[in-house]
Amino acid sequence: MLPHKQLDNAIRKANKTDKYFANVLKWYYQSPTSRPKYPVDSGTLRKSEETLDFDGTDMGFFVDDNGMLFYEDRIYVPESVRLTILTHRHDSVVAGHPGIRKTRELIERDYWWPKIASTVEQYVLECDVCQQTKSSKRKYSGLLHPLPVSSKRWTSVA
Repeated sequence: MLPHKQLDNAIRKANKTDKYFANVLKWYYQSPTSRPKYPVDSGTLRKSEETLDFDGTDMGFFVDDNGMLFYEDRIYVPESVRLTILTHRHDSVVAGHPGIRKTRELIERDYWWPKIASTVEQYVLECDVCQQTKSSKRKYSGLLHPLPVSSKRWTSVA
């Protein structure tokens, strides 16, 4: 598992080339009266009154002195680093290949990116170890029963 410092450095480095990060920074530093309500490509963001500033203009975003972008006190993860986060929070020995809900919960404690739920779901559903070792949650089909045999020809056509 990567220490937080190395992971933070990887995120900072990836932010320099990340398109979404650039869009949010551009949006963030615009005048609140002249910018759109949400940054470009943000999709549907949670509307949490607790995380908004007093006038509701930052919509949960914050940029710290080190150039890290936060959304609702969670670090924004650029696309090039997301696989690393998913691997460490799902595949590690400590995590133990939890399901979709638990993996998402582990990631959302510290990190955020747009459409995080669908990314986590897709990753867990495509995990080879999970596919091989997790049991099916479906109800068993039961035993097969033979069809009755007709006594005359053409009385029953299937």
